Amino acid sequence: IITDVTRAIADVLAEESGRLSLIAYYDDPLKSDLIQFRVRRSKNFKSFDVRQILKIFSIENGGGHEGAIGFRVKKSSIENLDSFVQDMILRIEQEISGISKTVKTIW
Repeated sequence: IITDVTRAIADVLAEESGRLSLIAYYDDPLKSDLIQFRVRRSKNFKSFDVRQILKIFSIENGGGHEGAIGFRVKKSSIENLDSFVQDMILRIEQEISGISKTVKTIW
């Protein structure tokens, strides 16, 4: 259920922003040491292939297609989730701005 709900939220946020959405949540600590991430691109924002995020951050535990990805990171590898997400946002914005100077993100 959590996966379905996060996908739906990611869809809504991406479409409302007109750009990208990023959702993160912790797995049940009794079952996993992972943080789950979902990224989705708006249907009208074709300038950025979100699979590039996997390459930028050298993420191997994930996948998807040009418009949506999911990936997992061990909690123990992230010292501070807020800082990790802020770094992701900044680096993604840099990638997007390198594609087109007119593209603005809503993060």
